[in-house]
Amino acid sequence: MILFVGSYTEMITEDFGGHGDGIYAFGFNQETGTLTLHQITYVRNPSYLCVHRSKKLLYTVEEVFNGKFPMINAFHIGKDHSLELINSKSIPGGLPCHLEFINSNLVGVACYETAHIITYPISSNGSLLDASFVVQHQGKSINLNRQEHAHAHMIAPDSSGNVAICDLGMDAILIYELDSSKEQLDLKYTIKIPAGNGPRHIAYHPNLQHAFVLNELTGNITILKKINNQWIAQSTFDTFQDSDSTESAGSAIRVHPSGRFVYTGNRDNNSLAILSFEPKSGLLRFVGQQLTGGTTPREFILSPDGRWLLVANQDSDNLVVFKVDEFNGSLIKLIEYHLKSPVCLKWLEA
Repeated sequence: MILFVGSYTEMITEDFGGHGDGIYAFGFNQETGTLTLHQITYVRNPSYLCVHRSKKLLYTVEEVFNGKFPMINAFHIGKDHSLELINSKSIPGGLPCHLEFINSNLVGVACYETAHIITYPISSNGSLLDASFVVQHQGKSINLNRQEHAHAHMIAPDSSGNVAICDLGMDAILIYELDSSKEQLDLKYTIKIPAGNGPRHIAYHPNLQHAFVLNELTGNITILKKINNQWIAQSTFDTFQDSDSTESAGSAIRVHPSGRFVYTGNRDNNSLAILSFEPKSGLLRFVGQQLTGGTTPREFILSPDGRWLLVANQDSDNLVVFKVDEFNGSLIKLIEYHLKSPVCLKWLEA
């Protein structure tokens, strides 16, 4: 199995960014949890990646301010896992921080700086076509430093074909419906998150009836449930209630393939929170906390079989592999790799 790792190749502000080499391609041994570097492809600040279901195409954004002309790039994945640029398109927004496939022929981008959402059709050879849809969120919330205006942070299609957009600045999840004929998105409804939480990322439970929103500014998790085909906010869980942590810079959230455990990253104290989930009650329970073995765990990923968890520590230049205890969800550090400014992890499954 192949792991692609995106990195920051330049500083975005004086104290935020990195000095990575672009996109790294590693071979991953699912029996031993070890990694072998195969290829490195230079791209400017490829902070998020997505891999097409054909397993032949990879797309990335360049996370830079609007004034530095960010691009979205399409690559063909070679047999040796090298990346060959197909084409690029300009992004009419700033700090594009997330992208994902809405369907096999359409990719969406979320821009943090300007709160733009953009969709790009994909041609039969994988090349990007001109943007088919552009919208800019408008709104703000109570944190004057971080929520002075809208900040789109993630675009996440669900199993029913709707698309959830996490907007940190608006304290909201905006649910869009895809109009396939026009390759555009129509706003259906909005889920309000308690003020000051700052929703960053969302992860879906395997039962497709629950979802978990990681709030960056508090570290809390807002639990959603699908009722009559609509996501409803049920409760907000304090991930610090049984831990020593008090500050948050929430980074990422993942659900174990079994559905029994939920993990969240905290860049303030360089840890992962380990939580158990009971679908019948819809309740989370704090299990424990695991230091990530580095500084600024911006992203982490579980292996498809649930046996391994890998963490990208942005500011300590390392990637750490943990073994997952599938009985209680706890993590055991296995091995650490030096890797400059890693910030995104994506599998290419065999």
